[in-house]
Amino acid sequence: MNKTVASQTDDVKLLFQEGDRFFNEDDLGNANKCFERIVAADPLNYEALNNLGVIQFREGHFQKAISYFDKALQIHNGYEDAWENLAACLMSTGDYAGAAKIYGKILSFDGHRPETLISIIDCHLHAGEFTTARTFLNRLAILYGHQENIRDVAKKLAYDLRDALQSGKYPLENIIKYYIDCGNLTTARDLLIPSLRNNKGLENIKELLTTKEKLQRLPIAILSAADLLESNPERKLRWGDHWFSKELSEALSAAGAVMTSKDPKVLIHLHGIPLNELKGTTHNIIWIHSHPD
Repeated sequence: MNKTVASQTDDVKLLFQEGDRFFNEDDLGNANKCFERIVAADPLNYEALNNLGVIQFREGHFQKAISYFDKALQIHNGYEDAWENLAACLMSTGDYAGAAKIYGKILSFDGHRPETLISIIDCHLHAGEFTTARTFLNRLAILYGHQENIRDVAKKLAYDLRDALQSGKYPLENIIKYYIDCGNLTTARDLLIPSLRNNKGLENIKELLTTKEKLQRLPIAILSAADLLESNPERKLRWGDHWFSKELSEALSAAGAVMTSKDPKVLIHLHGIPLNELKGTTHNIIWIHSHPD
């Protein structure tokens, strides 16, 4: 329940206090009447609308609760209490994907509190969105892994992820996609090939896997003018092609490419600097990217 009553009239404050008292005494009927009276007098009172939603939530009327939370958020989109209550309500209805989206919005409000990160990981796990769950799990470990209690929670969530992948409850497509995203292409192929005959819906996943496998067989190097001409690490940061090279490398890695400076099969050349001692096995892609500055 929300107990913020600042800037309210005396009558509304009194009704809020009575509504809170009835709610805490588990007298939901009278609590509901108090907050309905507030809304009747002030239809834009988002706090009272949120509290009416909480009462409906407690009584198991989830769709009515969602309607109240939506109304509160239409009036005040930044009202975090209503967002959190809406997410909890969606989880109770089994709409974990919807709840995960709400928690994603809450993250922008609360500065990545560990409780919110844990909730969003749990939602993505239940929704079978394993890659996204793993991404947020890594973020939780990076931000709060130094705290023992959070480290223990993160470890449990990692076990939950492992168990979900092996549970047989989720679409095979989600599981194979997860292994592809993690770079575990052997496991992905072992799961995919036996299932293709009876599941034509996996053809798109097969194409994705094939693309990833081709990328892994063609290690890529990126060469920029900054790499060749600038020895000072601080001055190198002033070169535009240094940053272009960095972002391009990150994008290719995310797509599944193997980035290496040793024996590449593909060389992406960002500027027209002459190449010396280029191995014959290297496929040279000339990529002229403006001026390096």
